Amino acid sequence: MHIHNFFTGPAFTPEECDDALDLALSYNSNAGQVIGKGKRATVRNRLHRNCQTAWINREEKSHWLYEKVQQLFHDCNDNTFKFDLDGGMENIQFLDYPVGGFFNRHVDNGSDAVARRKLTMIVQLTEPRKYIGGKLRIESMIADKYASKERGSATVFPSHLWHKAHPIWLGRRRALVAWYSGERTLR
Repeated sequence: MHIHNFFTGPAFTPEECDDALDLALSYNSNAGQVIGKGKRATVRNRLHRNCQTAWINREEKSHWLYEKVQQLFHDCNDNTFKFDLDGGMENIQFLDYPVGGFFNRHVDNGSDAVARRKLTMIVQLTEPRKYIGGKLRIESMIADKYASKERGSATVFPSHLWHKAHPIWLGRRRALVAWYSGERTLR
């Protein structure tokens, strides 16, 4: 598979989505941030991202989720990208997009703090009929495409691809995002 493609398909059962959502909601959430410091980052946050986020800690109650996401990363990578994933998986983040929620066009490995990210995974936890808007567009040199909105679908793509969560017009979209890194950056 070319590094400008991505994989999207069914990955979580409805019960696993329910369990993941219950787990995510047990953690404290905050306004989503972008990487940066000072007043400039505050302005960027307001213009670039409008959602709530929570970090799902690695602990006994979340062990099943980390195992599942890590296995999905390895299965997809082994069958498609074949990246050297020797850096490990970061903590899983929960995203909650209310009406008006969005995340403008960005990449997941552009900053020094996250430069070694190789793969990004987004798992849809909300039924598509529960919200309007909120499409996830992934851009590549081949073609811009939209990720599946089906509940339980996972979308895995190289972290250097530009992507955007379009605004929610009605309802609420909830998702998980995870990243897998390597010792060396993508080139």
